[in-house]
Amino acid sequence: MKFTTIALIGIAPDAVTAIRADFSKQSKAYVSDDMITLTSALMGEEFPNPSNQELAFAISEIYGTETGVDENGIYQISSVFKQELMEKGVAKIEKDLEKHNFYDAYEVFDFLLTDDFLKVIDSYDRFPDVIITPDNQFIRASQAFMYIDAESPDYKEFIAWKEQVKKILQEHAHTSCSLILDCHA
Repeated sequence: MKFTTIALIGIAPDAVTAIRADFSKQSKAYVSDDMITLTSALMGEEFPNPSNQELAFAISEIYGTETGVDENGIYQISSVFKQELMEKGVAKIEKDLEKHNFYDAYEVFDFLLTDDFLKVIDSYDRFPDVIITPDNQFIRASQAFMYIDAESPDYKEFIAWKEQVKKILQEHAHTSCSLILDCHA
């Protein structure tokens, strides 16, 4: 079973502005030859010898990243700072995650300032089933609400869970970052 977990990582309120400014810093990362080979194969026979521009467009479509081409080749735009924060966040909470023993494996899906996460949480395909607060409080939904709709008998319970999660996020909106994990059990 796959489910989403939010791990809130506490930060000083005055650090939020600095983090927000650094999030916007982007850098170029040139794609590997393996990625170009795979992308070319995925493009199929209609593009027997794709140009770098066509490859960049295909990479953007396949991986959902911003791409470009310059004299050095095809590149993706990424936030190195965000990647560093994700790695630091995992290092900070990894032992606590293991103590809760609620997953077999996980992958980091995203890292956002919690106030920004509140703005987009409703757009997530799978609403989070678990939230871990900065003080390591483990809060889990009464059940997995993976495919629930308004006709479901558990819909009211799901709405109550959504409101509880949003309330917790709001309480920590200006003093935390949200590490969003795809967990597997």
